[in-house]
Amino acid sequence: MNVKLRKRHRYMWFVIGIGLPLLCLEAIEGIQISPTAEIPRISCPADITDCGITERHEVSDHAINIKIDEYHDSSLISISFTQPLVSAFTVAYLTASDKVDESAKLIGSLQEMASYTFEVPKESLNGMSHIIIYDKLNDNTLYHQHLNELNK
Repeated sequence: MNVKLRKRHRYMWFVIGIGLPLLCLEAIEGIQISPTAEIPRISCPADITDCGITERHEVSDHAINIKIDEYHDSSLISISFTQPLVSAFTVAYLTASDKVDESAKLIGSLQEMASYTFEVPKESLNGMSHIIIYDKLNDNTLYHQHLNELNK
């Protein structure tokens, strides 16, 4: 490599070293906040009016079974589903009201149609009156039930 090629090589790496990070920053700024927001969650092929898929926003009463078993120093909350969940980001909360707020206590995550058992200290149930199944992805309450109405 002669002097002329070394200078050209140094100049090209200098341009690449400064230009490439600047182009990356410009590309990151151009990314939409939610690139998948415009894509419908349930889509049907053309010319089909009913795909047989209905969008569920709530869990029906017959599709969920919640039971609380109280023991000496803790309670076991059993949640079982008989139909698939709408979202993979579904969680269960204990709350003092019928909505999820800052006082809500997270019980656990619910990922699929199955039975779940969560151990909750008895002092966590103090002041809590509702159990809520909440879809974090869509910011939607799927199911709420007053604790007094549950099978104990």
